[in-house]
Amino acid sequence: MRVRVPPANPFDEIQELAVAIRKWPNSTQLHVGLLYKADATQVMLCHLRTHFDFRNELPSADYRWLQSGLDRLNRDLIAAYCQLIVRRKDRIPFGFQFSGEYFSPVSGEYLRSGMGEGLTCSTFILAVHRSLGLELLICDEWPKRPDDIDWQIEMASKLNPWVGDAAARHIGDVRFRPEEVAAGVASRDTPLKFQTAELLAKSIVRSLDRSYPKSK
Repeated sequence: MRVRVPPANPFDEIQELAVAIRKWPNSTQLHVGLLYKADATQVMLCHLRTHFDFRNELPSADYRWLQSGLDRLNRDLIAAYCQLIVRRKDRIPFGFQFSGEYFSPVSGEYLRSGMGEGLTCSTFILAVHRSLGLELLICDEWPKRPDDIDWQIEMASKLNPWVGDAAARHIGDVRFRPEEVAAGVASRDTPLKFQTAELLAKSIVRSLDRSYPKSK
């Protein structure tokens, strides 16, 4: 899968819904969010950066994007739902575990209240689609990987102690990586099996790496 790169591929080319993906500066860490266009407005990016830091903003040129593989009706549905979630301005916590429902399919209200039971940038996207009956990945197939535990430990250490301790209770839970979720958004054949998502994710990362200027 090839990522599209602004300004050659401007965000205005997005048809209702896309996934945004970027690298953080001086890091191998990836970040994803949903690009949506509702009511013929400009394209906006909604994404969970970290604990209680849910944002809705214009996307910067640091982001690359892949068009959603959903049909037009479902792209419109998700775009409108993103707008609904954004307007509520609920505080969305950070957490490693991903199970069950996170948003009301009717109101877009965030439903979970337990500290440490929140979302990552990746599982936010999974949760939004799941709320409307759209599964991007066959989540039960995802393995537990040692390097994901290393990432969880690092992320928990960056949170304030109260939040970090609550999140740490779920260290070792399955992680859905940003590039794997991006593959799920962009694919027309969902939900994806783990092996398929892993293969597509690797191609996304290669394309993403080529899209950034080489550091001197």
